[in-house]
Amino acid sequence: MIQAKAGITGQSKPSIILNNAYFILMAVIFLEIAASWDVYGRGDVGLWSMSIIVMCILNVYCLSTSGPSPPPSKKKNRVIHPISEQSRLISDSSDDLDILYDGRRSNSDGWGCCGWVLFYFNCGLKLLVLVFACLLMKGAIAHGMGIQHHAPKEGEFLDLPLGPATYPDTQSIYYRCEGNSTEYPTLILEHDISHGMVEWLGIFPLLVQDGFRVCIWDKPGTGFSEYAFRHQFRPKYYYSKFIQALAEEEPDFQGPYVFIGGSTGGGQIVLQLAQANPSLVSSVILLDALTPNFSLKSLVTLKNVTETQRDLIWHQAIDTNRKLLGIFNSVAVPFGLMSSFVPQKPTNNKYWSLDDRMEQRWQSITEKTWIIKYWEPSFSAKNLNSSLPIDPRIPVHVIMSALSDAQIERHVCRDNRDFEDNLSESDCHFKKAQNKLAIMEKRSLAQNGGRIVECTQDYCGLDYFIYEDPAYTLNLIRQLILNEPI
Repeated sequence: MIQAKAGITGQSKPSIILNNAYFILMAVIFLEIAASWDVYGRGDVGLWSMSIIVMCILNVYCLSTSGPSPPPSKKKNRVIHPISEQSRLISDSSDDLDILYDGRRSNSDGWGCCGWVLFYFNCGLKLLVLVFACLLMKGAIAHGMGIQHHAPKEGEFLDLPLGPATYPDTQSIYYRCEGNSTEYPTLILEHDISHGMVEWLGIFPLLVQDGFRVCIWDKPGTGFSEYAFRHQFRPKYYYSKFIQALAEEEPDFQGPYVFIGGSTGGGQIVLQLAQANPSLVSSVILLDALTPNFSLKSLVTLKNVTETQRDLIWHQAIDTNRKLLGIFNSVAVPFGLMSSFVPQKPTNNKYWSLDDRMEQRWQSITEKTWIIKYWEPSFSAKNLNSSLPIDPRIPVHVIMSALSDAQIERHVCRDNRDFEDNLSESDCHFKKAQNKLAIMEKRSLAQNGGRIVECTQDYCGLDYFIYEDPAYTLNLIRQLILNEPI
């Protein structure tokens, strides 16, 4: 007598065991990924990993679940005869035909259909995990080749102390200090919180050749320094420690220092340092810097936005940016797809070698950069103060762009760099008004007798100062430090 068997997948026991082992292993791997990335503030990767873990657990449950027992036969004392006797019995009664298929119906009427669904679900999950593994391998290979090609060449590493209550208690930081002249104070170049030393590779050798002692470095989470920890997404928690560690590591590069802050983020970093540790600062030079909230200020001033509306816009912008950056961090970065989103800057520049340009682009698509970018909005202050008051003995100089209405019309409204289409008349009018407000804002950052230098070139801006013509910026820096006429 043949007994009907129940089950939902139709797979053998070894196959089910192997499938379970496969998905349990995937769950453990992604759990480890979620835990390790959470240390660096990557909660988005944790959520992504946990969703895959849930799918794996669900699949293990489906594979391990047995179907229901076959329903009892409606007829008593019925048996299924061997195949050799079936031909004789089929003609006896139509009821006997039902008996032959009772066992088969027990599967299809119970879990048969669901079993096929779960079987395809199982196959789909395995294919999905395989695709993820291939993409992650692609991203890892691209990242590894980038590290090998753009390995640290001329810099050094120092151990940044993190404090006795943290583990690890030190952090490896990459930096370069060059120049041997003692005639001028040491310069430290600083950029936005999400940018490292690579942004200064155009002007750095020019300053050294001109006789300055210069230091550039990769902040935690950028370049070749180690990943940033959560408490380091505000530079005030580690910047003074780095300066002190640098002074111990490089006795020939002692302070007080001249800090040069590029753009809004770099300017805020050096101004906050000058406010908190004035003994470390000789002077400050800002390159086309604004306060972090300038776009909000322009809305309040030019479009009569209330403070409540301003705060709402600020929070919405932060949430939108973080959602977008969360997608980049969770998908595009680990899968090696960021090169499709980050444009290649021109390489035909006598101040930048092709290798330096390629390194600059490579670092802009690494996971470190986009982790920092995710947390960068937390660094921006919401207050509408135009400057940070610092020690009156520290002059704050400003090198800035001051475009005319005609230049805004030509370079922004028509032949613009940031938009595919020409701006409308109303948008162009707003850009002109915003530019005038920005000029006043930049001028207001000069403090304590600091001088203001307005760029006279046709189209000035941070890119011009750092990338396109660093020799122009070098001359201005020398004149400001030596108090020469400009």
